[in-house]
Amino acid sequence: MHNDSEQSALFLIHSLAPAGSGGEKAWDEGSFLASTRIQLAPALKAAQSLGLEPEITNLRSENTSSLAKIGRPKCCIVGKLNHPDPKFAERIAMANLAAISILKQKKVPILTTYCDNLASSTSPAISSLYQSLLWHSDVIIYPNKAMTTHTRQWHNPEDPPKEIIIEDPWQVERQPFTRLHAGETCRIIWFGHSSNSQYLLNELQEILQGCSAWTSFELTILSDPQTAQRVANAIKPMKSNKPWTLRHAEWASNNQPQQLSDELKRAHISLLPSNPNDSRKSAASHNRAIDSLQAGCITIASPLPSYLEIKKILLATSCFSSAINSAIQQRDRLLAKWERLRESELDRFSPIENQRKWNSAFLNLLAPQERAKSK
Repeated sequence: MHNDSEQSALFLIHSLAPAGSGGEKAWDEGSFLASTRIQLAPALKAAQSLGLEPEITNLRSENTSSLAKIGRPKCCIVGKLNHPDPKFAERIAMANLAAISILKQKKVPILTTYCDNLASSTSPAISSLYQSLLWHSDVIIYPNKAMTTHTRQWHNPEDPPKEIIIEDPWQVERQPFTRLHAGETCRIIWFGHSSNSQYLLNELQEILQGCSAWTSFELTILSDPQTAQRVANAIKPMKSNKPWTLRHAEWASNNQPQQLSDELKRAHISLLPSNPNDSRKSAASHNRAIDSLQAGCITIASPLPSYLEIKKILLATSCFSSAINSAIQQRDRLLAKWERLRESELDRFSPIENQRKWNSAFLNLLAPQERAKSK
């Protein structure tokens, strides 16, 4: 870390690269969640546009040498810090809590990107980390309005943070809606991280038995092999009302967003099941829905508060088989309606608009420093 120049922006990220690694090694060599890249790539550009040098570091407690190298960066941006393994999560939390303390002591402004409501995580280490971040942050970035309702209890009432909504940008360029024609199989896709697969498994039996509006169906799982196998094992004993085939496309991190775009373009329907009663998911990012809509899929999603923000251009439902049947039966009307609405409804998710909001967020973060200098 070389951020003693006061012209750097420190980025704290979670990566599976070695603890204490920084720069390209932390960003490129360790795989980490796609949502982190979606959120932080525009933030890196925003920092550079203001003349700041991004300093990326991957803190964990098994190597704390980077903590001693924290100088006086102009600001600090905190990416998504989480891991399903409790011991690994503890190592992330311990090191980053120490970093927060150092940064606050040096009066470095902190911007936290907040998604998945991690202050309410079932992991004590991660919930403690995020409760501390929410208390000490100067600016908090949310992916949607729904998420803002989850954090106020952890704000410092004497010095509340500035709250800004920056929607995740689409990754897929806009395509015409894919038309379902007589004689072909209705192609349905589910894609995402393995942590979301249980929501699909919960719906499978009802989907297989309830879908009756078409002659045959294909379900593509775009995810890791273990998730695809879980789905295959679950489907095997299930009975279906119509013929179904299962297809797996292994998620290729080094071929995104091209692979995602290709798989979505070949599908007619994209399924996004979740649990509106789960506080971790009720304000999930719109990103999977937006990319599905951009690619031309009929998008059917659980009625999460965040998804309801774009309900004009998707089907929000608690009964996926019924929604699939309705979507097929009314596809011409629905696709004509969504073609009219898609541009106006999705403009705020464009990469250009996302970058503009990130540039503004950095100016908000640095404004108190600039005012102090002018006095």
